[in-house]
Order: sequence, then structure tokens, then C-alpha cells
Amino acid sequence: MIILNSKEMNVNNRLFKIFCLFVLFNLYYSCKYNNNKDEEENTYQILSLLLNEYTANSKKLTFTIPPPPNGTKSKYNFSVKDSLSLYKRFYEETIKQKVIALESKMFEMNEKYYFKEDCNVNQKLLQSFFNLKHSKNINLDKIVLHKKDSLIYYTDNHRKMQTRGFDEIDICLNFSRISFDRNHKQAILILGISYSKLNGFSAMYFLEKRKGNWYIKCVKELGIS
Repeated sequence: MIILNSKEMNVNNRLFKIFCLFVLFNLYYSCKYNNNKDEEENTYQILSLLLNEYTANSKKLTFTIPPPPNGTKSKYNFSVKDSLSLYKRFYEETIKQKVIALESKMFEMNEKYYFKEDCNVNQKLLQSFFNLKHSKNINLDKIVLHKKDSLIYYTDNHRKMQTRGFDEIDICLNFSRISFDRNHKQAILILGISYSKLNGFSAMYFLEKRKGNWYIKCVKELGIS
């Protein structure tokens, strides 16, 4: 009888251990799934924020007053007609549907950059940003556009063109991987933007999430062409 009870206890102990392992396994993968889901959701919120920010305020919308007509003295007084013509060009460029191209992958980090001290950047977050070593695919369907612009991938065919594709596209954006803090309330990434073959810039961004929305807190300019 004692031997039988002992066997039953051993079986029960094994079953209990298996049950515990099963629960821990489910908890681990449930947490991992939720974390990945939160990261993906916040990733596309940030990509959408920056894309809309810089396509709505495109440098292509900056116009200068044209030079005076040929043979006219340098003291030419620009008329109301000149101003209206300039405004018309600005308006037409603003409302037209743009073709926006994105690099298909968020690139990995190969260099280190730093914000100014007054940004109060989370240093652990910055270090984790430096450690991002693998690129990540971008899904265009998950990016939200505020205007009815066209969103496409920037391809090798564009790169092979003499104009780098800018006779077919208006803006090209290239995003780095995004580093998030544990609670997905802070983030760091790099964005490169080109408006033509020789007109663009790149910058590193530190963002914070407040009341469900992401805001740009600090920007470090990295380069201008």
C-alpha cells in the first residue's frame, strides 16, 4: 500500500512539473508575442508620423521669385502678377498627388551618433540603438497617409536611372531600425530624405509617446546635400 502511494505521488509530481513547465512556456511566448505586437504597432505609428511630417512640408514647396525678364535692369519691381504666379505654383505643388518612395528595409546601425546633452536622452535606449545590427522589412500597407499620395518602394530600377528615379518620384525616404524602451514610450531612429538626386538630408530623432501619440522631442542633423 505504501509502495503504491509512493508511485502515485511520483506520477503526480511529474504531472505537476509538466503542468508548471507548460504554464511557463505559454506565459513566455504570450509576453513575447505581445511585446512584438506592441513594437510593430508603435513602429508604424512612428513611420507614419515622420512620413506625413516631411511629405506635407516638402522642400519642393519652397519657391523663389524668378529672375527679372531679359534686358531688364536689376532694379526691376516685381508686380502683383509675379506674386500671384508664385502663389499659383506653390498651391499647385501643394495639392498635387505625390509619388513617395520608401527603401524596402529599415537599415541596421553601423555608426554611433549622439544628441546634445539638453535632450536628456535615455542612455540605455541610445546604446540599444547602436546595437541594432539587422535590417527589417517595411510593409507599405501598414503606413497611414494623411493625403492621397502614392506610396511605393524605391527599387534598383530607380537607382540605375540617371536621375536616380526622381523623374518618376517626388520624395524618397530611408528609415533605420527603431530602438524602443521597455514600455514603448521612447524611441530613437534615423531618417534620410531625398527630394532630388542632389537635394536631401538625414537626421536622428528622439521621440516620446504621450497620451497615445508620438512626438518628436529632439533632432540631431547628420548631413545635408
